[in-house]
Formats: sequence, structure tokens, C-alpha cells
Amino acid sequence: MKNNQTLGASPLFGSPSCYNSGNSTEPNMQRKRILQALSLFLGVSFLSCTFIVVPLLQDKAKTKIAEWVKHSAINLTFQEVKLLWNGIRIVKLHVARGEDRLKSDVDVTFGLSGTSPFLKPTLVTFVKPKILIYRNIGQAKTEQKAAFPAEISDAHQSLTDLLDRYFTAGVSVALKRANIQVFDSKREPLISIPSLDVQLNAKDRTAQIDSKNFSFKETKLLSEVSGQILLQKQREFYPFLLQARDPNGEPWQLKGQISHDFETIDIRHKRKGVPSAWLPKLTVIGNPDEVRFLVRLKLDGLMSRDQVNYDIKVASNNLYLQHESLGKTPFGPWPFSVRSRGVLTPETASLNVGQGEFFLISRNKGEAVHLSFTGSKKNLQSPMKVDPFEFNFHMQNSSCQAALDAVPQNLLPSLEGLELEGSFALDGTLKLISQDDIVYFTPKLNHIDCRITTSPEYLQRQWLFSGKGPVPEFLADNPSIRALKSGHPTPRNLIPDDFFKALVAAEDAKFWRHDGILIPSLVAALQANLKAGHVVFGGSTITMQLAKNLFLDRDRVISRKIQEIAIAWVLEQNLSKAEILELYANVVEFAPETYGIGKAAALYFKKPVNEMTTAESLFLASILPSPTKNFSESYCHARLSPRLSHRMQMVASGLNSLSQERGFMKVYETDLKDFQFSSALKGCETLDRIGVTKQTGKARL
Repeated sequence: MKNNQTLGASPLFGSPSCYNSGNSTEPNMQRKRILQALSLFLGVSFLSCTFIVVPLLQDKAKTKIAEWVKHSAINLTFQEVKLLWNGIRIVKLHVARGEDRLKSDVDVTFGLSGTSPFLKPTLVTFVKPKILIYRNIGQAKTEQKAAFPAEISDAHQSLTDLLDRYFTAGVSVALKRANIQVFDSKREPLISIPSLDVQLNAKDRTAQIDSKNFSFKETKLLSEVSGQILLQKQREFYPFLLQARDPNGEPWQLKGQISHDFETIDIRHKRKGVPSAWLPKLTVIGNPDEVRFLVRLKLDGLMSRDQVNYDIKVASNNLYLQHESLGKTPFGPWPFSVRSRGVLTPETASLNVGQGEFFLISRNKGEAVHLSFTGSKKNLQSPMKVDPFEFNFHMQNSSCQAALDAVPQNLLPSLEGLELEGSFALDGTLKLISQDDIVYFTPKLNHIDCRITTSPEYLQRQWLFSGKGPVPEFLADNPSIRALKSGHPTPRNLIPDDFFKALVAAEDAKFWRHDGILIPSLVAALQANLKAGHVVFGGSTITMQLAKNLFLDRDRVISRKIQEIAIAWVLEQNLSKAEILELYANVVEFAPETYGIGKAAALYFKKPVNEMTTAESLFLASILPSPTKNFSESYCHARLSPRLSHRMQMVASGLNSLSQERGFMKVYETDLKDFQFSSALKGCETLDRIGVTKQTGKARL
């Protein structure tokens, strides 16, 4: 009992009697002592951690950071390392690689190792980093080799190796709201990305990116870019799939690959519909919402060369063209591909096309039309009017049939069934200038050997001269065709030779020396039309006018002009020059609703064609550019108008130079004094019916 009492009276446990009586003084004192001991322990632990453990951990972190970059060609400094509850923060990290710079705070997050109970870095986060990259490549390489041993600089400086060490160790990397600036050799802004988020995932070796406002030389190219890049070292290139939006918010999907050193990028874009930003400059596309095209762009030398090699290809299989100057309906499809390779100088934004190829695919999937070209522009950002884009093109031995098959059928409906053999070559220059003076086009047909093997029946000699053969539906209402097929054409031997000579002098002085087409005249007319801003035309030969009168409408559109040129060439192949003049004389309109020289002679002079004088032949040849106006101003007033008299003098001058007859001008002058119309004027009453005023000869609108 004594031992028990003695034990019960122990100060450590207190008196049982006191305990049982409910006195709590001793237990409270006990808890207080425990709390004091715990506080003392925590205080000592905190002081030990602050003055011993934290410095050790910070030193360890600094050592580890140095180890991470010791095999990379970079210099690294930072202000301090702070401990976070789940890792460390590197304050004001400054990384230099050559002239390139990175400044940022960096958070390193730790986690438990999967194989041991130790902490390991799992995520390195660059917070609002500012990254400056300079493209003075030659100088940068020299400085870099001087600062670092060649074996380290050359073997270990690639970003791929650095990322591979991170990923192998299971460390992911993130950039939050990075500001990236790329400068040219003059220290001027070249590329700007003000906000870029990147998540480099070590588990699957991918990079998730999201950026805003990608600009080139202060010109915004993309407003948004997001997507994924696969960063696998065993691949030669990093594949990527990006979603982008241009400055107008138009979506683009960019698929491709980029090299490990970011030297080469290969981008592909396939889409349906023309971007809205392009529409103001591509108004001739007739199906902007439906056109499908593929763009592929490859750039090489992005980081290591002053000049970047580019290779771009654009292809489409359903492009249609439509414009009020072309015609009433869309023309197409135009399956084509164009490829251009050359050099881009980022600092000056200059472009040099060293090798270009254009392929126009034939509608029967046969041989394509191939045209090669070179070109240049001093600054892509400067206006065309100040700095035009110039091209030199060459088409070598192209198939005539392939060229015909490459033209959409709805552009040449009157030539369906035409078949050719042979080849041709074409050279020339093209200068893109501005929206006012769009192009200067100077072609040179340096070789042509196209021969007709089959042509439509209505373009053949027998149909045109025999009066036999069915009239195609699209020609049934043509008054010139009716005059030819149902009238009484005047044979060539009954038409005065003076008329043919005057016709050539008035309309086409080179008639006997060309093949139906005068390319210089057409080019001059095209440039005049472009400068005027609307279709005026000109440059037509007699054969082209014959094609227009016989087979085409009077719409002043480019599509009609193209058909006019094509039909004229076919007529020149199928007919002799004399036959072309004979047809022209029998189908052209000489007065309102008066077609053919036979009816013209009867109307104006009340005589057969073969009895016309030289002056009368000269008169009929001189009124042809605008017969209704001359009919109103001269015939309906029973005298030659001053304007027509002057034109006849000019035609006579040209006729005199073409004629082999001596004294022709004297004969003309004698005849002109006695020139008169028939006494009974006929047909002037029809002018009011067709909407022409007698005073001006112009059609009333």
C-alpha cells in the first residue's frame, strides 16, 4: 500500500485523491508544458530550416540549375532562388546565347519520384518571359564560337538536345504570356509575337501553343494561332497542326513540320472558299465561296541565313472567273497549279523568283500547258505603283491541242469539235503595276506550228460558200449569216478590186502579211482598255471582224474577243486571203439593216456592184467602222460629211501607197468631184425606228 501511495503521489502523474476530487490544475500544467515544448521544437526547426536547410536547398538548386545548362552554349545568371511550398522560384533569370536574350522569372515545381521517395522537378514555368532574337547571323556565330569551345558550341547548342534532357528527366516546360521579338541585322523589328503561351509536355513530348497577333515588319499577319507540335527527337522534323485566324478573323488550318533547329518550316493549307481579305483584290473569281485550293509553303534558312529560300505551290481544280468585262457568266473550271521558288530577304522584304512554273490542266486530263517564269519585287510591302512586280515568262514547245483543251468549253463554245496538231512557243514580260494601270503585257510569239485536223462544219469553206448545210441554232438569228446563206452573195470577180484595196487600206494595212491576228495591236488595245477602266477594244484585223460578224454577238466583253481571235485564226487556216475578203464584203453591214456589198451598191448608188467607180468603192470601204453614223450624217443629207470626207482622204492616202497604179490619187480626186448618191434617198426613215438621230447618227439610249 505504501508503494502504491508513493507512486500515486508522484509529481509527474499527480495525486489520485486530488484527481478524483476533480482538481484540473495538474493536467492543465501538463498540456501547457507540452505546448511549450512543441513551440520550442517548431522554433528551433524553423530557425534551422531558415539558416541551415534553406541555404543548403538554395545552393543545391543553384548547382542543379548550373548542371542543367552546363552543356549548352548559353550564359545564365539570376538574382536569387526562393523556396515555394511546392518548389522554387528563380528570380530575374537572364539567359544569353550569342546575341539572343531571355529574361524571366522561373518557377520550378517538384513532385515525388515514382521510383524513390525523393523530390524531383516536374514543371519549369517561365513567367512573362521576354525573348529577343537577332538575325545578324554571321556576327553572332563568330561571337559564339569565341565564347564557347567548338565541341560544346557545335555539338550541344541545339534546342533539341536541351529539350530532350528535360523530357528524358520527366520535366515539362511552360511559357506563360511570352513576348517574343525577332530583329533584323539593322536592329529593326522583323517578327513580333506579343503574347505566347506554350506548354511542353514531357509525358507525350508535345507542345501546346496559343499566341496572339503575329506580325511581320509591323504588319499583322495572324491575329491568333493555337495548336500542337510533336517534339520527338527520333523524327527528322517536328510535325504540327495549328488553327489560325488572319487579321479579319478568317480561319486557317495550318498543317506541316518544322526542323529541330527551326531552320526549315513546311506548311500546308487546304481550304474551301476564298478568304474575305483577298476578295477586294480577287474580284474576278466567280465562285469565291466554293473554290477549293491547296497552298504549300516551304521556308529554309529562317534562323541562320540572311536570305531565306522559299518554295510555294498553289493549286485548284474548280476555279471559275467572272467579271463584267469578261462576260455575263462565270467561265471555268480552270484546273491549275503554280509553283515559285526563289529567295526572300526578310530585312528588306524583297522577293526574287528564280524559278517559277505554271501548269494549266487540260479538261480531258491530257497534256498540261506549261509556262516557266522568273520575277522580282524590291519590297513586298511597298505599293505596286511605286515598286511593280515584274515577270518574264517562257512557254517552250507547248502542244496546240493541250492549249485548246486547257481553255474551258464555255469560253469557246463556237469552237467545239476543233482539233489541232503541232506546237508553239511564247515569250514575254508581265508587269503588275496598280489598280488603275493593272498590267503591261508584252508577248512575243517566237514559234507557232499549229495545224487544224478537224474543225466545225460552219467554219469550213464548203459550208461558207456553197449555201448548203444546216445552220446551227446559235446562228439562226444572225443577219450576216442570213445574208450569206439565204441571200445572193456577190462573187469575188464582180467586186471591184478598188474596193478590196480600199478595204485593206482602211481596216487592216497588214492584212496580206498576218495570220488573222496582230499581237502587238491586241496588246496595245488591252493596255488601253485596262487604263480606261472599261472595255473599249481595238486591234481587230479584217479576219477578226469577219469572225465577229458571222459567229458572235456585239457584247464588248473579253470572252467575245477571245473567241474572235480563235475563230479568226481558224478561218485563216481554212480559207485563202481572197476568200476572206469576199466573205467580208458579203456579210458586213453597210447601212441600217443592209448587209452585203450588193445591197449597199443598190442603196447608195442604184447600180450593180461591178459598175461602181473608184470613189464609190472608197466610200463603202471608208464607212465601215461606223456605217449607221455615216449613213445618217452623209447619205441622209445627200452629201459627204466633213468627217467622212476627211476619212476618205486618209484612206486614199493609204490606198495610194498600197496600189501599184500610177496617178491613182488623181483619178480619185476627179471621181470625188462628181461623187453623188442616188437621187432617191431610201432607208433614212428607219433611223428613228432603230433609235438613231439624224443630227448625230448616235443611238438613243
